[in-house]
Amino acid sequence: MSRGSREVIRVRESEKARELPRRRRGAVGAMVLAGGFALLLAACSSSTPSSSSTTTTRPKTTVTQSVDILRVGHTSLGDVLIDSQGHTLYLHLGDSTGQSACTGSCSKSWLPLEYSGNPATMPVGPGVAVSKIGSLTRASGKHQIMYNGHPLYSYVGDHAAGQVNGEGLRTAFYVASPTGGGIWPGGKLAFPPAGASYGWHPPAQSSAPPTGTASTGAPATPSHSGTASSNG
Repeated sequence: MSRGSREVIRVRESEKARELPRRRRGAVGAMVLAGGFALLLAACSSSTPSSSSTTTTRPKTTVTQSVDILRVGHTSLGDVLIDSQGHTLYLHLGDSTGQSACTGSCSKSWLPLEYSGNPATMPVGPGVAVSKIGSLTRASGKHQIMYNGHPLYSYVGDHAAGQVNGEGLRTAFYVASPTGGGIWPGGKLAFPPAGASYGWHPPAQSSAPPTGTASTGAPATPSHSGTASSNG
């Protein structure tokens, strides 16, 4: 072999020797890069919840618990009927059985207790007699709840549970009792006849239902009569 051939071979072997470490370093670098990328992906996947885990930990809120539309609450006048927000409910003298005389401006201050469903299946609290519940259809087409034949109202002047600021106003509105009657000032229980005139007062001798009281709370032979203006 000539001297020139041996020189060429020596140069090529020297280049191969230098190339091998570079290839090894490149392979190691690629492995390190791939490992770092895999770690990054793992970190991202652990910090970002999947759609299935989101559904499990934060399900869509659905209200299924019913709210008692009519309940019994306690006030300074004793036990009274209250609505789902705890506001005292009242009956209105002048209302006939199945009819409301509180319309127009009256219904702006005295809010009818309304329910869109079937009164027979309306959720109520303990102490409320389901057999006394009924409803009427107002001129607006909405249904107002009645109790023992009396349409029920809340008063805009009652701002908190337990307040009875509407008691005796206009000598026409009185707190509704769970027994089906009304409560007069001083806590006297009375059962006003349907369509009683404004200013009607219960008999002084008794607070029990009068003899012959019908299921609506009105005596079979009313001893009082009269009509009320539509403005209450």
